[in-house]
Amino acid sequence: MTRMKRYFHTHCLWVLILFLFGVSLAMGQDSPIKTGLPDAALDIEVIPQKIKDLEISIEKASRSQGDKLVQEFGIKPEDEEIRLSNLISLKTSYEKLAAAVEGIEGIEKENSEFQARYEHYRQNGMAKRPPYPLTFHDSLLAERFDLEKNGNTIDISMDLVRKSMEDDITELEAVNKSLRLHRELLDKAQEEEKSKIVWAIDMATLVQEYLKIRISARKTELKKMALEKELITQQMGMINEQEAFVRSNLQYDDEDLARQLANIDQLKESLHKEMGKNKADLNAAEIKWMAARQRFEKATQVKERDFSDANLKAREEWRKTYSVMLEIKEETLVMLDRQKAAWQQRYFLIKETLSPDQLSTLQKQTERIIGNINQSLQIQQTYLVSIQKKTGALQGLMQNEGIEPEIKRSLSSQIDALRLRLEKRLEHQSVILSTDQIEKRLFDQIKSVKGKLTVTDHVSGLKEKFREFWRIEIWVVDDRPVSLGKILVAFLILAVGFIVARFVLNVVRVRFLEKSQFKETTASAVHKMLSYAAYLLVVLFALRIVNIPLTAFAFLGGAVAIGVGFGAQNLINNFISGFMILGERPINIGDLIEVDGLLGKVEEIGARCTRVRTGENVHKLVPNSSFLERNITNWTLSDNTIRTKISLGVAYGSPVRIVEKLLVSAAKENSRVLKTPEPFVLFSEFGDNALVFELYFWVMIHLVLEKKQVESAIRFKIDELFNKEGIVIAFPQSDVHLDQKQPFAVQIIKPE
Repeated sequence: MTRMKRYFHTHCLWVLILFLFGVSLAMGQDSPIKTGLPDAALDIEVIPQKIKDLEISIEKASRSQGDKLVQEFGIKPEDEEIRLSNLISLKTSYEKLAAAVEGIEGIEKENSEFQARYEHYRQNGMAKRPPYPLTFHDSLLAERFDLEKNGNTIDISMDLVRKSMEDDITELEAVNKSLRLHRELLDKAQEEEKSKIVWAIDMATLVQEYLKIRISARKTELKKMALEKELITQQMGMINEQEAFVRSNLQYDDEDLARQLANIDQLKESLHKEMGKNKADLNAAEIKWMAARQRFEKATQVKERDFSDANLKAREEWRKTYSVMLEIKEETLVMLDRQKAAWQQRYFLIKETLSPDQLSTLQKQTERIIGNINQSLQIQQTYLVSIQKKTGALQGLMQNEGIEPEIKRSLSSQIDALRLRLEKRLEHQSVILSTDQIEKRLFDQIKSVKGKLTVTDHVSGLKEKFREFWRIEIWVVDDRPVSLGKILVAFLILAVGFIVARFVLNVVRVRFLEKSQFKETTASAVHKMLSYAAYLLVVLFALRIVNIPLTAFAFLGGAVAIGVGFGAQNLINNFISGFMILGERPINIGDLIEVDGLLGKVEEIGARCTRVRTGENVHKLVPNSSFLERNITNWTLSDNTIRTKISLGVAYGSPVRIVEKLLVSAAKENSRVLKTPEPFVLFSEFGDNALVFELYFWVMIHLVLEKKQVESAIRFKIDELFNKEGIVIAFPQSDVHLDQKQPFAVQIIKPE
C-alpha cells in the first residue's frame, strides 16, 4: 500500500512538471532564449493572439492558486502569486507594444497628411493673402512655440526610455545567465529536486519573455518618438517659412490695433469694477476682524479663548486675502498698461522707421522690462509655494482626531481664504505670462528690424550717436546749456589762439621791443603785459564763439576763494609781487643782486619767481615775495659802478707811507679800476699782529665774477710790490715769556 502511494505521488509530480514545462515552452516559443540584446524583429500580427493566450493563462493561474496538489509538491502560494504577477506584466508589455505599433501607424498617417498639406502650401501659398496684421503673425509664433515645447518634451522622454531600456537589457542578461544555470542544474538534479528547478526555469522564462517584450516595446516607442520628432521638425520648417513670409508682409492695421487696445481697456474697466467690490469686501473683513479680536480679548476660559483664537485667525486670513486681491488688481492694471504700450510700439515699428540708436534704446528698455517681469514671476512662484504649504499644514490640522467642530470650521474658513488667494495669484500669474510673451515678441521684432538695417543706416546711427555725445550737457547756466561739444571747441580755439598769440608776441618782442629805447626790464614788463592781455582776449573770444557765458564759471569763484584761503596764498602773493617788481622796478633784468648771501645776475622776472644765475652758472629761482619782504642788495640798481675794498695788514715797523703809496699804485695800474673817483687808502687800525690798511677803489661790473677778478688782480700786484720793497705782510703770531729767576730742572729717566 505504501509502495502504491509512493508510485502515485511520483507519477503526479512528473505530470505536474511536464505541464508546467509545456506551459513555459508555449509561452516562450516565439522568443528564443539568448544572451545580449533581444531580436528587434517581431511579428506584429501575432501580438493580439499572444494577448489572448496570456489572458487564458492568467485565468488558469488564478484558479490554480491554493490547489492542494501544488502545495503538496512544495510550490508555495507566494510563488504562484509571483508567477501570476509575471503573467500580468507580460500581458501589459504586449499591450504597450501593440499601442506603440498603433502609434507608429498613426504618426505615419499624420506624416502623409502633412506632406500633402505642405506640398499644397508650396504650390499655392498660404490661404490668407497678404498683408497681415500682427495678431496673425502672433498666431504663427504661438504655434511654433507649442511645436518647440513638444519637441523638447519628446527629447526628454526619449532619454528616459533609453535609460530604462539599458536597465532592462542589464536585467535580461542576468535572467539569461540564471536560466542557463538552472537548466544545467536540472540535468544533474535528483528526482525530488527537479520539481523546484523546473518551477524556477518556468519563472525565469516568464521574466525573460517579459523583459524581451518590454525592450521591444521601448524600441518601438523610441521609433515612434523619432517619427514624431521628425514630423515636428518638418512642421517647424513650414511654420518658419510661413512666419518669415508673414513678417515680411506685415502692415499697419488700425482696426487690429484698435481691437487689441479695446480688449485691454475692457479688461481694465472690469478690473476697476472688481476693485470697488474688493474694497467693500475688505472693509467688511476689517469689521469682522475687529469684532473677532474684541471677542478674543474678552474671552476668559481656555476653551472660549481657543475658539476665539481660531476665529480671529480665520478673520485675519480673509482680511489678508481681500487686501492681496486688491494689490493684485493694481499690479494687473500696470501689466495691462504695459501690454497696451507694447502693442502700440509693435505697430509703430511697422509704420515708422527708427534709427539704429532709437532701436537700441527701445531694445534695452524692452530687455529691462522683460527682466522685471521675470522677477515678478519668481515672486509669484514664491507666494504660490507659501500658500500651498500653509494650506497643507491647515489640512493636516483638520485631520487630527478630537478637534472641536467650531475650530474645524475656522480652519476650513482659513483654507477657503487661502484657496481664493491661490486662485487670484494664479490668475495674476497668467497675466504676467501674457505680458512677458508680448514683450518678448516686441524684443524679437526689434531684433528683426535691426537685422534689416543697411550700412547707410548704421552710418547714420553713428552720426546720431556722435551728435548726442556732442550735445551732452555738462552744466546749465541761466537756462543756457554748456555742452561737451562747446567745451571741446573752446579748447580747440584756445590751443590755436595761444599758438597764434605766442607767435605775434615773439614778433613784437624781436622787431619792436628789442630795437626800441626801452630798458631790458621795461621791455620784458611790456612783453608780459601784452602776453597776459592777449591770452585773456583769446579766452574771451573762445567763450564768445561757443556761446558760453562768463557766469558759467561763477561756481569757480568759491573754489578760487577757498584755494586762496588754504593753498594759494603764496602763489597769489608771489604773483602780485611780480607785478609790483615790474612796476616799481627795485630790480631789473641784468642787475647784480645779493639775497641772503646769494650773489647773482637777474635773467628773468616771472609771474611767480625771478630767475637768478650765480657765478657758478647755477640758476636759482627766488620767489618774488622775497624781494619785497627781505633786505636785498642790488649792486647795479642805478648804474654798474661800484666801490670795493681790499683789507690787509703789514708787520709793525713797516713804513706806512710807502705802504700807502704802493697800495694806491697797485690799484691805479689795473686798467679795470676807474680813474675817477681815484683810489685811496685808509690806515684802519693798529691790530694785534699787524698794521691794518684798507684800499678803496671803483670798478664797473656787468658779471658776477668781475668784482672778484679785479680784487684778485690787485692782490697779486700788491704782493709783487711789497716783495720788491721788503715789506712783510703780517700774520698772526704770539710771544711766549719764560720766568728765568730759577733754573730749569732737567731729569733723565731711564725707560724700564
